[in-house]
Amino acid sequence: MQGVRRLLGAGIDSARLDAELLLGCALGMSREELMIAATRKVSVAESDRYEDLLRRRLNREPLAYITGQQEFFPSVFWSAAMSSCRGQKPRHWWSVRSNIWQR
Repeated sequence: MQGVRRLLGAGIDSARLDAELLLGCALGMSREELMIAATRKVSVAESDRYEDLLRRRLNREPLAYITGQQEFFPSVFWSAAMSSCRGQKPRHWWSVRSNIWQR
């Protein structure tokens, strides 16, 4: 919650979403996994990693640059070259997950 307050204080409208995505990035988890593991203890290293990512966002660095992922309904675009997230990198420098072409 402290991250959300800091982002709100900096005038970032999507503070809650950004804080969740940055925490997931720091822990190598999706938002869904974060919700399931809500009582999980965070290590000092993970906390430091989250703080670094949060600081970047507070400096107005775009979230997509920090996480290496950009959602554009209904697709998710990945860029391993930009990603700061461990454990969330695709097999190729980019990948698209969408069923739009299967219709």
